[in-house]
Parts: sequence; structure tokens; C-alpha cells
Amino acid sequence: MAGSMNCNRLYVWNITDGSNILQLQLPGTSSIPHVFLRNASSHVVAVRADANIHIIDLETKRTIWECPATKGNSDLVTSSILTSDEQEIIAGCSDGVIRVWQLEHDSEQPRLLLRGHKKSVTKLLINSKYQLISGSLDATLRVWELSNGSALFTLSGHDGAITCMTFIPNCDDNDEMIVSGSKDDKLKVWNTATGTLMNTLEGHSSWISDVTVVDGTHGMRVISACNDKTVKIWLPTQVMPSSLSRHDEGPPRCIAIATSGRYVTTSALRGVTKVWNANDGKCLHDIKIESKCLLTWPGKDDHILGGDSKGQIHCWNLLNGEEVWSYIAHTNPITHLCWGASMELISAGGSEAKLWNVSLSESVTSPQVVFVGHDDDITTVAVTKKEESNLVVTACKKGVLKIWSYDSGECCRTLSLNTKIECLAISRNNRYLATGSKDGTVAVWCLEAQRIGQQISTSHLSDDTVVCLVFTMDDKHLICGLFRGKKQLYMWDFQAQGEGSSRYLEGHHHAVQVAKLLSNGEYLLTSSRDCTLKIWHVASGKLVTSFDCQSQIKFCDVVEIGEHHWLVAAATKMAMVFLDATLTNQAGHKSFASGNGNTIKMEDVSASEPKHVTDKNATVTSAKETGRIGQRAPRSKACKLF
Repeated sequence: MAGSMNCNRLYVWNITDGSNILQLQLPGTSSIPHVFLRNASSHVVAVRADANIHIIDLETKRTIWECPATKGNSDLVTSSILTSDEQEIIAGCSDGVIRVWQLEHDSEQPRLLLRGHKKSVTKLLINSKYQLISGSLDATLRVWELSNGSALFTLSGHDGAITCMTFIPNCDDNDEMIVSGSKDDKLKVWNTATGTLMNTLEGHSSWISDVTVVDGTHGMRVISACNDKTVKIWLPTQVMPSSLSRHDEGPPRCIAIATSGRYVTTSALRGVTKVWNANDGKCLHDIKIESKCLLTWPGKDDHILGGDSKGQIHCWNLLNGEEVWSYIAHTNPITHLCWGASMELISAGGSEAKLWNVSLSESVTSPQVVFVGHDDDITTVAVTKKEESNLVVTACKKGVLKIWSYDSGECCRTLSLNTKIECLAISRNNRYLATGSKDGTVAVWCLEAQRIGQQISTSHLSDDTVVCLVFTMDDKHLICGLFRGKKQLYMWDFQAQGEGSSRYLEGHHHAVQVAKLLSNGEYLLTSSRDCTLKIWHVASGKLVTSFDCQSQIKFCDVVEIGEHHWLVAAATKMAMVFLDATLTNQAGHKSFASGNGNTIKMEDVSASEPKHVTDKNATVTSAKETGRIGQRAPRSKACKLF
């Protein structure tokens, strides 16, 4: 049986042969989101969105009872359940009120009105004691006595809307334990007899879409499905790691690794910048300033620049966490920081960009060049780095692209793309500019003196955002990271007529957030919302190895700390993850391995089996991951990734 969210029709199929045996149109226009079969008879109970209830005889195909439950009430039914004796329907509504209706009763009024939730009711369960458990968008669960409507417990602990829940039977075969899933990406185990929280299961990186419980040969297991495209299996009572190094104030918004590889700096949405020891993963300093963007100081000096929401630029010493200097650069929040052609600092805030001559010894008071002309906030900046006649490229929220003279600040060309520009990239030879847009379009433009701003090529890759761009070292291809679609990573031969050597790099199954070249462009590092870091061989387009971070990666950075030796840092929704990656060359064969050092192993992490990629001289082979997680105990075997 199935109702419809889009119309007033009820459908019944024969599951043995798939034939449709009933298609019934009910009066009115309200949809039918909930249907139940009364097993004691051939009756279907249909609960409509406007709270009308129909009992339909499948044999006669007629409505035998109807309750017009919407008199004086315009709140929609968002969840419902049929009691085990099949005599009552319980409906949770968008006003947070739960209504209990007696079927085939003369009264058109509900037997009970259960009030307590502040927002829409999303899920309902009934246990063997005839108690109701309800979940709501208000992030709480409530336990009710259905005989008299009394409220027994309010289960508080989630930080997001309740999306799913189910019972966990125990050895006594009762149903006092439940597990709930939420928009806060967590599962929680509750004892409904006492109203206490028993456990929190944490490991997903997006909201929980469904949860079920199975009692198999190895005991009781909770199985959860998540919007991050993973399914996880849990032991419901095993305690998970409780000390995760992360931003408890909010999700991370930016990350930068010191050139020395000793420190990693991150910032969260609500007012704190953290400095981490890249060797052991410990948080060294909490700086009570919200950095909207971060920039590593060049060379081996362990300093970091941060632009805050008040328009100030700060310089911090990472060794002690102390501020070296700060100055007010803009009247609006800083949206971008980058180094210029001769290591001048370029900042963007509001509709202006500025070029500064900075040093570690003292603060600055005025910019060398101001780039003025946008009528909306600048979102991203790119710079050519030639010996002379350099250019600065800025893009604003309205999709306007401006190309400026680096030295004079004069605008050389203005282009309107009519859609927000999400990312910019400049080729290694400084001849090409690439733009990636919110509508899924990527374009390449000329930066040569006589042809500045001329479009060379364009392609519509997706129906959604182009997130990141990077040119290959030979400037023949543009690597594009996409937000949506079955293929998220595209290597575009932008100078070819037709497809040329363009191809998709297949391996990620969610948005690619970051793409950066390694080893003089021979390898590519990508991070994705599918929770993985991947390394690719650029020439062949083959996947070399994959490292599973067990949580959705929000931001990622990489720095080369030695020849063929990199530190990769990823800020996930769960914790900080540090990966020490080395490219070795033994007996003519190259292989990637992740260093162990003073690390804490991520146990039970699913890494790809060794993949062999043949290039002209070598075979690249993956190794198992031994990444580091800051202050995290060895990962519990309670959670395994499928």
C-alpha cells in the first residue's frame, strides 16, 4: 500500500505479481502521507495531511468511516502510528501537538491532546507498556502514558531535529531501550523507563536518515544510514571515545599548515582560532579570535596570518600563540588573504582589495595599492607571479570578475558571468585564468597583455557548483572539483577541439572540496565530503591510494616538509586528522606510505587495496593508513565503515 505526498490517491499492489489491485481517489485535495493495514480485517486506515482519517474496505473499495479531524485546525500531520490493538490512530502535527483518535467512534474530537513539543513532531513509537515515545524538530524526545495522556519524561541531549528512532530489544525481551538519530549527526541510546541517556554513538559526518536494530549471530547491532552516503554498524552499549580534538564552538571554516610542518592552525565559526601540534595532534593554543581566513607566513618562520570578522589582520607566533601585531585593514570582514608576486600581502574585505608590504618586525599603517570598483563583497582573489607586469584578479558575489594591474591598481578588464564565481585558478605559465561558477560552468580566459579577458574555452560540467580548480603543471589540463553528480572530479583538456584527452577521475562519491598538486605536479591530492583523502597519478588519471578520515572533511591543507614528503591536515566534523605521507623509491618502484612516528593509530579504517598505476618509469602502490587524530583514543571497534 502507498499513499501519495503529491495527490489524493491511494494505491494497493499485489506483491506476488506486482499488479495494481486498487487505485482510489479520495475526496478533497489533501495528500495521503500515511496508510496502515488493519490485520484483523481487509481495512486500510488512511491519514491525510490535513488530519482527515478514512477507513476503507479493500473488498468494496469504499470509505466505511471518516473523521473530519481538521475542524478549527489547520496544522498538518507530520507523523502517525496505529496502535497495536488497531483501535486508535496517533497523529503528530506541525504545531507540536500529538492527537490521539479513536477509530470508528462517534466523536469527531481526539481522545487526547498531548502538548509539550515546541516544533513539528517527526517520529512516533509505542512500546509494550502502551507508552508513546515522540521525536520532534525541537531536538527532544518525550515519553507519554497513553492511558491518561500524562507526560513521563523529556529526553534532552540532541542538538538537532530528531530524524529517526527505533527500539533496542534487550535480553529480557522488553522495549525500554531506544536509539534516536538526529540532524546533529549523532545517535543516542536512551532508557525510556528511567528517562536517562545511556550512550552517544558518534562517527557520522552528516544527519542520520534512518536507523534500525538487528539481533544477529554476534549480538545486538545498531545499523544507521546517513546523508554522508555511509552505513555504519554499532554496538549500542559500547562507550565511544569521549575526548576528540575538535572545535566544540562550531564547525571549522579554514585551515593552514606552517611551512615547517610543525603546526596546523584552524578556525571555527564562533570565535576561536586553534593551533595544533602536527606531531602528536595536541591543541597547543586557543586564540579567542574568529579567523575568517588564514594564511601561512612564507619560509620556515612559524607564524600565521588571520583575517577576522571586524576587518583586522593579525599575525601570531605559533610557538607561543602570542600576537605579534595586528592592524585594521578593512571596515568589513576579511574574506580572503593571499601572497602577491613579490610576497606582498593581498587582502579582500567588503568590495575592496588591498596590497600591503608586511614584515614580521612591525605592523603597517597604509596599503601600497587599493583595488576599488566592485559593488558587492569580494569572495576570492588570484594573482599572477611573473617577473613584471603582474595582474590581480578578483571576483564578487554578483558574478563580476575584475582583472587589475598589480602595480597601479587600474582595472584592465571587467567581465560579468551572471552567476556567483566560487573559485579561481591561474596557470603555472601565468597565461590562463580559470573560473568555476555556482551554476556548474567552468571557463578559461586569456591573461596575455593584448588579449586580457578573452574567453578561450567554456564547459558546463554539472547542475551545481564547481568547488575547486587547479591547472596541471604543463598547463594542458584543468582539474575541476564538483559539488554534485555521480562524477565529482574532472580533468578538462580545455584547448582541445571536442573532448580531446578530457576524462573523469572516478573514485569520490561526494563533493570534492580541495584539489592540490604534489611532487612537482606528478600527483594530485583531493579531499571530499565522502570522508576520504585521495592521491591520484596525474598523467594516467589513476587512483593511487585512499585514506578514510571517518568523518566529513570540511577543509584540508598540505605542505611539503621534505623531498617527496608531505604533511596533510584535514579538519573534519569529528576531529583533526593529520597524515604524514612519503613517496619512496625502492628498486625502481615508487610507493606512498603514511608515517607512524608518535602517532595514534586509526584502527578499523577501511583503506583501498593496493592499486597499481603504470607510468613511464615506475609503479605507484598504496599503503595502509596510519593517520593521526589529535587527542583521540584508538578508534573503537563499535563502529565499522561499509
